[in-house]
Amino acid sequence: MATATASSFKTKDYLSPVGQFPENVPNVVIHFLRFHPVAIYPPDSPFASLEPISGRDAFYKRYAPAGTAAAREVGIAPSESRFFSASVTSLLLHSDVPWDIVTARKFASFGDYTKYQASKQYQENSVPNRDAALKDWSLRQPPSSNTRGNYAGVFRHAGSAQAEGFGITLHLDSVRHEYVDEFSLCGFLGVIRSSPDDEDNVTLVVPESPCAIDSLTSDSVQQIARSWGWKVVKRLVPYTELPAFSEVLGAGTAMGLVPIRSITRRLGGGRGRLPVGHPRVVTTEDESEEAVVYIADQQKDGGPAFRRLMEKFKAIQLGKGEDEFG
Repeated sequence: MATATASSFKTKDYLSPVGQFPENVPNVVIHFLRFHPVAIYPPDSPFASLEPISGRDAFYKRYAPAGTAAAREVGIAPSESRFFSASVTSLLLHSDVPWDIVTARKFASFGDYTKYQASKQYQENSVPNRDAALKDWSLRQPPSSNTRGNYAGVFRHAGSAQAEGFGITLHLDSVRHEYVDEFSLCGFLGVIRSSPDDEDNVTLVVPESPCAIDSLTSDSVQQIARSWGWKVVKRLVPYTELPAFSEVLGAGTAMGLVPIRSITRRLGGGRGRLPVGHPRVVTTEDESEEAVVYIADQQKDGGPAFRRLMEKFKAIQLGKGEDEFG
């Protein structure tokens, strides 16, 4: 999860990118799932009084039938779900994440999938059982489905993050959780400086990922950076490289350009630990969380790269500066 110096967001904001996906193109949705040993319902859940059940049974016997009913309610007919053994899938995908099962389901379009998830039936009857059943889950869309992005799978995690004070979430690759894709509402930009006082020898790093949506705002910022002689590099960005960036920025249509104050990750099974002893890395005493801090609590604004880029970007937006990029 990541915190950003920006206002909080609501569920409707995560539905807005639907128009960025091709219409009427079949969409295959793949979920990697991990179950709770016993389904966990909060006391105020309408399903809390039901007989205790395993997470796996809650998924198959409660969530799945409710999901089918939700699809019928909105007139959608997704293909029958296909379930794969996680042990077989881990061999095929070279994944060491302990998923229990992997599911695949085909929708007529990404819009159908989002309409299905946003329906009243799904939210009221499917979501409570899904959240009770699953310890963790991740969504993946193969390049062959002609869709990209992490927006559809963000609903549950974004809500949990916001409840704990985090403005946005950071997405890693769905299979291994080792490489950065993008933020939940915007693209990721990492800043590398050759030295703290060198304002000219700067590199912007953009994640290379088939799951990240192209951002006009990010592209504009990259053009500004190139015009100053800064390097712009698009490549894989390992999660463990996060402390190497002097600044991290979010760039997207909904947010504009924002500085990221810190990035926090819950540690599960020792995955993705950051370099020990790095000055930007903070780990809780029980080692259950680690964070990379880019902006100190007492600092109100972003770093020098953000301020310079934002000044130019805003001047162009407001017509106060020349737009030599067209």
